[in-house]
Amino acid sequence: LPNAWGLFDMHGNAWEWCADSYHETYFGAPTDGSAWIDNDGTPEIVRGGEHRFGPDLCTSSARYFSPNSVNTTTGLRVVLDAP
Repeated sequence: LPNAWGLFDMHGNAWEWCADSYHETYFGAPTDGSAWIDNDGTPEIVRGGEHRFGPDLCTSSARYFSPNSVNTTTGLRVVLDAP
Protein backbone atom coordinates (compact mmCIF):
# COMPACT_ATOMS: atom_id res chain seq x y z
CA LEU A 1 0.00 0.00 0.00
CA PRO A 2 1.20 3.54 -0.60
CA ASN A 3 2.12 5.92 2.19
CA ALA A 4 0.21 9.15 2.94
CA TRP A 5 1.80 10.84 -0.10
CA GLY A 6 0.96 8.01 -2.50
CA LEU A 7 4.53 6.67 -2.63
CA PHE A 8 5.56 3.02 -2.38
CA ASP A 9 8.62 1.37 -0.78
CA MET A 10 10.63 4.52 -0.19
CA HIS A 11 13.16 3.39 2.40
CA GLY A 12 15.11 0.68 4.09
CA ASN A 13 16.30 -1.73 1.40
CA ALA A 14 19.14 0.03 -0.40
CA TRP A 15 20.46 3.47 -1.18
CA GLU A 16 19.04 4.48 -4.57
CA TRP A 17 20.59 6.82 -7.11
CA CYS A 18 18.35 9.80 -7.91
CA ALA A 19 18.30 12.29 -10.77
CA ASP A 20 18.59 15.20 -8.32
CA SER A 21 21.88 17.00 -7.85
CA TYR A 22 23.15 17.30 -4.28
CA HIS A 23 22.05 20.43 -2.39
CA GLU A 24 22.80 21.23 1.23
CA THR A 25 19.20 22.36 1.88
CA TYR A 26 15.86 22.34 0.07
CA PHE A 27 15.79 26.14 -0.34
CA GLY A 28 14.98 26.78 -4.00
CA ALA A 29 13.88 23.21 -4.77
CA PRO A 30 11.24 22.67 -7.49
CA THR A 31 7.71 22.34 -6.17
CA ASP A 32 6.28 20.55 -9.21
CA GLY A 33 7.86 17.13 -8.56
CA SER A 34 10.59 17.55 -11.17
CA ALA A 35 14.20 16.60 -10.48
CA TRP A 36 16.42 19.38 -9.10
CA ILE A 37 19.30 19.16 -11.54
CA ASP A 38 22.30 21.48 -11.71
CA ASN A 39 24.31 21.28 -14.92
CA ASP A 40 27.46 22.53 -13.23
CA GLY A 41 29.07 19.20 -12.37
CA THR A 42 27.34 18.86 -8.99
CA PRO A 43 27.12 15.11 -8.29
CA GLU A 44 23.82 13.27 -8.09
CA ILE A 45 22.72 11.83 -4.78
CA VAL A 46 21.51 8.58 -3.29
CA ARG A 47 18.48 8.45 -1.00
CA GLY A 48 16.59 6.05 1.18
CA GLY A 49 19.04 4.57 3.62
CA GLU A 50 19.79 0.91 3.81
CA HIS A 51 18.83 -1.92 6.14
CA ARG A 52 22.13 -1.99 8.06
CA PHE A 53 21.76 1.62 9.21
CA GLY A 54 19.65 2.88 12.10
CA PRO A 55 16.18 4.41 11.72
CA ASP A 56 17.55 7.95 11.36
CA LEU A 57 19.19 6.97 8.03
CA CYS A 58 16.49 4.56 6.79
CA THR A 59 14.22 7.31 5.52
CA SER A 60 13.53 8.75 2.08
CA SER A 61 14.79 12.10 3.39
CA ALA A 62 18.23 10.64 4.17
CA ARG A 63 20.61 11.59 1.38
CA TYR A 64 24.26 11.13 0.62
CA PHE A 65 26.55 11.72 -2.31
CA SER A 66 29.85 10.19 -3.20
CA PRO A 67 30.18 9.76 -6.95
CA ASN A 68 33.26 7.56 -6.68
CA SER A 69 31.98 5.10 -4.07
CA VAL A 70 30.95 1.58 -5.03
CA ASN A 71 29.21 -0.82 -2.66
CA THR A 72 26.67 -3.61 -2.56
CA THR A 73 23.95 -1.51 -0.93
CA THR A 74 23.40 1.08 -3.67
CA GLY A 75 20.99 0.48 -6.52
CA LEU A 76 18.44 2.21 -8.68
CA ARG A 77 14.69 2.16 -9.13
CA VAL A 78 13.12 1.77 -12.55
CA VAL A 79 10.10 4.06 -12.85
CA LEU A 80 7.52 4.07 -15.63
CA ASP A 81 4.39 6.12 -16.17
CA ALA A 82 1.22 4.04 -15.97
CA PRO A 83 -0.43 3.48 -19.37
